[in-house]
Amino acid sequence: MYTLFLTGGIGSGKSTVSGMLRDRGAHVIDLDAVAHEALRDASVREALAARFGEDVLDADGQVVRPELARRAFQDEEATAALDAITHPAILRRLADLLAEQRRTGVALCVVEVQVAEAADPSMADEVMTLTCDRQTRRARAVARGMDGADFDARDAAQVGDNLRVALADTVVDATVPTEALAAAVGAWYDARAAGGWSGLPRSTGDAGRATKPIVQPAGLPSPAISFIGRHNSGKTTLIVAVIRELVRRGVDVGSVKHHSHRGFDIDVRGKDSWRHRHAGASEVAIAAPDQFALVRSIDGEMAVEDVVRMLRPHQVVVVEGYRTSAIPAIEVMRAANERDRLAGEAFAHAVSLGQRPPFDPEPLRDVLGRDAERLPDERTVAVVSDMPRVRRAALACGMRAFELDDVAGVCDLVCREVARPGAPSGEAGAPR
Repeated sequence: MYTLFLTGGIGSGKSTVSGMLRDRGAHVIDLDAVAHEALRDASVREALAARFGEDVLDADGQVVRPELARRAFQDEEATAALDAITHPAILRRLADLLAEQRRTGVALCVVEVQVAEAADPSMADEVMTLTCDRQTRRARAVARGMDGADFDARDAAQVGDNLRVALADTVVDATVPTEALAAAVGAWYDARAAGGWSGLPRSTGDAGRATKPIVQPAGLPSPAISFIGRHNSGKTTLIVAVIRELVRRGVDVGSVKHHSHRGFDIDVRGKDSWRHRHAGASEVAIAAPDQFALVRSIDGEMAVEDVVRMLRPHQVVVVEGYRTSAIPAIEVMRAANERDRLAGEAFAHAVSLGQRPPFDPEPLRDVLGRDAERLPDERTVAVVSDMPRVRRAALACGMRAFELDDVAGVCDLVCREVARPGAPSGEAGAPR
């Protein structure tokens, strides 16, 4: 079965195009209808009431959709909260529906969705987006009975055509007359059918399908990946979980932790090794049958690449911090952290305007301060965030994108594209 995600804003013509494809034998799934099913799930309703207020439910405990929409689309934080509650249930139901259609033997299944990332684009063989100016879309929506103010609120909460186009494999202009649109859709269908519904190669350029390669700095004894983020972003929690899962999978892991303040001391005051160092030794090794530690006085901060070179070879070295190094990085951003939220909004907005890393920090400095220079950049290979708009922007830049708690997904990436396969080679390296 060939799965097409059909995306576009409210009133862009998704129903018209899906109807044209249904007439040719396609099965159509409306993700809005799937979302409505999710709202009937008891655990989802309880979570919505806890987040948005008990009065988003009626006397029978069912969701009052207009009231939920009014509250959920009032700002980005509220919309992100709605997504976090409903998204997992929607995806589970969509996966079940797609599996049912595969068993029927249908050739083409069309999923109507606002933006591909909202339904996990890895489920699709192709993403098609319909472009249409806002004025035309609003007029169409009002003509079919939608309140104009409701359109404005919902449309403002959704991504624009720039990002939809960036995530698409095929773009169709839906402002044209119906006859011209039907001709374009028919030509697309005929071309895919003639090709045996074999699927498209993933997009090139900076679309979300074309993920950037993970390139290691030259001369490292072990491949490394850095997790970066602002204070309280959740990166340490994620790193600990990732290391634990990698070890469970049999991966030999080394780690480096960046400490940004001078004067930390891992030695024990008053012990012999501490006394050696404070007597003037510039380097002290502490050796036991099961552990070895080296404490060295240095004049300036070491580059993380040099720290990694001091470690014995590992299948992968997980680094916490070092935002300005050459090691490929995974950025962690959490909505509950105000600095993360502001930086994430700035990142997503810049991407929606067609910009790509590196971003000019000057227009952002008044809002972000020093964080204007701490947005995802050329070495960022993935973003981990609970903010859907941030994940969509990362995909548009060719980065990978993960939910904040998707430890398995992050580990899959590390095992597949970073870690050296097999057992680590080489002996313990002599400190230099």
